[in-house]
Amino acid sequence: MCFPLKKNSAFTLIEMLVVLAVLIILAMFIVFGMNYARDQVGVTKCLSNLRQVHAALMLYVQDNNGMMPGPLTGAMTPYFKLSNKGVPTANQMAGYLAPYLDVPMPVMPGDGAFNYYLSCPAHLASMSAAERKSPNIIRSYGIPLATSDYPFGYTAGGTPSAEPKNYHAYVTTHSASRTWMMRDDDQALHPGNTQFNLEPNHKTGRNYLYFDGSARFLTFEGERTQGQ
Repeated sequence: MCFPLKKNSAFTLIEMLVVLAVLIILAMFIVFGMNYARDQVGVTKCLSNLRQVHAALMLYVQDNNGMMPGPLTGAMTPYFKLSNKGVPTANQMAGYLAPYLDVPMPVMPGDGAFNYYLSCPAHLASMSAAERKSPNIIRSYGIPLATSDYPFGYTAGGTPSAEPKNYHAYVTTHSASRTWMMRDDDQALHPGNTQFNLEPNHKTGRNYLYFDGSARFLTFEGERTQGQ
């Protein structure tokens, strides 16, 4: 009596390679999706930060007869100190806006403090604890610095070369919804300047805060298109 031979149910080498290739592709999609989601969370937190900075700016303007804080230097570090007169040294936005963002001020003149609203959350998340406390913390935001139009004024070597503008006068001569007051900054915008991140804070674009209080994410292509 003859019985039919049983078919070999084991995987062939080709089948195993196909399954392995499918698993690798699926893993790549999962990793890409997680990285994208993580970056989007960073973008959202950054936009929220910038909106709160604008709200603080408006409170400062209200308390200072319509004048914007300044004159400022180009450095947008979150680290600031108090002078002997109890005002922020180095003319930093971080110090001017700290009281309006519930950021604790330094107790004694010469003491330093951090205003984390002046640093991109995605950038901060990549730092070590020691880096976060350093006065030489890498900058992640910048303000507009043109040769003839400094909305926050400008100071070099302790001597103001331009005074800050009146907010209401400034926005009547500039499109508040198209003129940015702060944005993500990096070495791609300032080649070789090690005071900024080597790479952009976000993978596909930069966040911008405009004088009307809107905060928008622009892709790198969108920046070029809009001439930012």
